[in-house]
Amino acid sequence: MIRIQPMRRSPPLVEFAGNLCLAVCALAMSGCETSPMPAGDAAFVPVELKLHPVFTRPADWTGDGRLDGVEVLAELRDQFGDPSKGVGTFVFEIYSYRTDSPDPRGDRLVNPWIGAVDTVVSQRERWSRTSRGYSFLLTWPKVSLQGTYVLTASFSSGNERRLFDQIVIGPQPAGR
Repeated sequence: MIRIQPMRRSPPLVEFAGNLCLAVCALAMSGCETSPMPAGDAAFVPVELKLHPVFTRPADWTGDGRLDGVEVLAELRDQFGDPSKGVGTFVFEIYSYRTDSPDPRGDRLVNPWIGAVDTVVSQRERWSRTSRGYSFLLTWPKVSLQGTYVLTASFSSGNERRLFDQIVIGPQPAGR
């Protein structure tokens, strides 16, 4: 004859600790991202625009010893933070630099530049394989190496959201 012994119950403190551990694990897992990754190319659409601070500067691209404008390297990044290409339009604006203000943009100094990257030809002209970004030459002969400016950029690709970035270029006042 087989005797079945009643199951022994854990001490209350052990049972409480086990239940608490299960609850903490369930809460931690509920915070995990469980949404599926977008399918196909949608996973690699640009979600961030960055103006490269080292390669965006006043420049003389004609070699005549005078500044021709501002050379810009604009990087688009996908959801993973990796460089990405995009199809759309860049808009660049230059403002005077305003000190002691949360928004450093002063007066707009020149009309906006518009650069489309919406054809195979424009992609080939603008895309730099080395830097993995888009290169633009913003003609503005009044730029000065002694001046401090705020460069803003936006990128829009049709129905997608618009991406923005801004940087300060040129010498900056002490303490900034």
